Amino acid sequence: MTIYQDFNRQESLRRGIDPAVSEAAWNTEGGLTEPARRGTFGTGSSWWAAQLHYGGAGYEHLGTTAGMGNSFTAKTGWQPGDPAAWRDALRYALDRVKASGWGPWYGPKTIGIVGMRGVDPNFYWAGTPAHEWDYLKEKPVPAPLPYNPDAPIDAQPDPWSCALQSTQWLLRSIGRNPDASDPVGDPWLKSQLVPGIISPQVGLQDASGAQLAAWINREYGQEMGFVAHAADVTFDDVLAGAGTNPTLIGGRRWGAGGHWAGVRRADANGLLELANPAPGYTGVGTHLDRAEWDARGPWTAVWIDRMSTLPPVVLPPADTRVTRARELLRQALVVLDEPMPV
Repeated sequence: MTIYQDFNRQESLRRGIDPAVSEAAWNTEGGLTEPARRGTFGTGSSWWAAQLHYGGAGYEHLGTTAGMGNSFTAKTGWQPGDPAAWRDALRYALDRVKASGWGPWYGPKTIGIVGMRGVDPNFYWAGTPAHEWDYLKEKPVPAPLPYNPDAPIDAQPDPWSCALQSTQWLLRSIGRNPDASDPVGDPWLKSQLVPGIISPQVGLQDASGAQLAAWINREYGQEMGFVAHAADVTFDDVLAGAGTNPTLIGGRRWGAGGHWAGVRRADANGLLELANPAPGYTGVGTHLDRAEWDARGPWTAVWIDRMSTLPPVVLPPADTRVTRARELLRQALVVLDEPMPV
């Protein structure tokens, strides 16, 4: 059970709401596997398990139609998509369900959760007590984006989903856990990336990484900072950020159609330690050396820039790797501002 499922269970019971019903309902919305999943629609954007929706006045940059997110922020001050707001967002949504049922949500209707289903009308609840709201407590100073290089990676079950499984690893490494499985579990990540960005016929359709980086930016960028991509990187470019920047790499000649993997860190021997969804593919397992790199290039990288949010590291004058990495980041900023190739 995730911490989100456990919290939902506790808070549902306190309100006289059947936790099995509320969990099923939220799993048709943002789900209970990560703090602030985003949904993007023509009318606006929605976040958190209950997909509180933003748009209209004050949120025109997100969409045209106001929703429960607007009123949630008006009450709490939490900003759209802030992962630290996940408890308050769930409290707010459950209070609404307790008061008036499931009417505002579209997802639960698809599985028959409508009206006051699962809500005990005889169970008294006066609303979330003031002392429990996180927004009324002192907010902690934001910490740098966490990174767990040892986050698990799932083995790809087919010849084409290496980029999908590697992207799931990237998000897991920063504390998110979108499920890529299909048909078992929550196939949200797969539904987002396949077939528009990752195709069963060719894998990642844009080998430059631009489309994938743009999607990660759109869905997660507000909370984790800039996601960059570069279509021609060297071994030393990737080595410079390994262990600091969560990174994906794709080799154009890594197998017949290319292959993608995550980079966990650099090991003591100067090798790239990989989160490889197909260990052993073309003879590469969990580590990649320079000769293997040269034989499988040219290379593309997609990475989350954590370097600029961490204390500066003083390097010997002869070590120019970080300078090169920052130059690639500046170039990527310019590239992502240009129209995306079709």
